[in-house]
Amino acid sequence: MKKWMSAEIKWLTLKEGGRRVPVPVVLCEKPDNRYCPVIVFPNAITNGESWSADIYIKLQISDYESIAKISYLSEEAPFELIQEGACFELYEGNKLVATGIIAEGKYVER
Repeated sequence: MKKWMSAEIKWLTLKEGGRRVPVPVVLCEKPDNRYCPVIVFPNAITNGESWSADIYIKLQISDYESIAKISYLSEEAPFELIQEGACFELYEGNKLVATGIIAEGKYVER
């Protein structure tokens, strides 16, 4: 079973190099409405490996802040990195589009 956590995401503005349009909020979770950027935990030792995140935007707080349900796309990913308080970055290709933090005490079952 995948480990899912709640996360707070801050999106970069277009001027800062972020996305042109926000990732849509999902009302029901289906494979075709998830967002799967590359996720990097800058404070973790990953030996150069990169992994795709599995993200569903649950609430849009403002144009540049979201609450999301987050995991990895692959079952073999290092799930131990998705811990309360862990900071992360989201990339589309080599372009940084957002930063975030895994919310405290918000483990979510799928």
